[in-house]
Amino acid sequence: ARDLGFRWREEEVEGVTAMRRKPLAEFTKFLKEHYDSKEDAPGLFWAGYAWGSAINVSREDPDLIADLGYARALVDRSVELDSDYMFASGTVFQAVIKSDFPEALGGDPEGGKALFEKALAKTGRKVHLVQLNYARTYAVQKGDKKLFDDLLMEIVEAGDVFPPARLMNKIARRRAARYLENIDEYF
Repeated sequence: ARDLGFRWREEEVEGVTAMRRKPLAEFTKFLKEHYDSKEDAPGLFWAGYAWGSAINVSREDPDLIADLGYARALVDRSVELDSDYMFASGTVFQAVIKSDFPEALGGDPEGGKALFEKALAKTGRKVHLVQLNYARTYAVQKGDKKLFDDLLMEIVEAGDVFPPARLMNKIARRRAARYLENIDEYF
């Protein structure tokens, strides 16, 4: 998926594929110089999200983990261009990255919390993947069982509140119920 995203980006901006082999600072500078419109946000988001997802499922692969900064740079640029794209999904991605690791390992849970709160405000609490990720990353990282329970119960009890995100919310409801059933695995 990552390579497909870069091939698609290459059709629009020659050289982007080669830039992913350059130092992160050069890659980030390239993104700022060549992607400057709101219309660029979706492609950048999906390229970064796919790369980040590959890293997430391959946490034992140090070469892939070393690429996390590049995935973040793509999503960060997407958010700079259009923070509302796909129900603030880029902001949620940023929040998950900050919240998923303790400070000792480079995480910033409080920074992640602020981003989750921003995403909740942007979505009016109607896109439940925000609450789900908030519970699974920040609440678990901080050992806050009450917040975990409150966020997941909010999802379970909400029902079909936002038709444009119906499928995402249905998936979030099922996962929230499963996480609540297995709450002792997290705390």
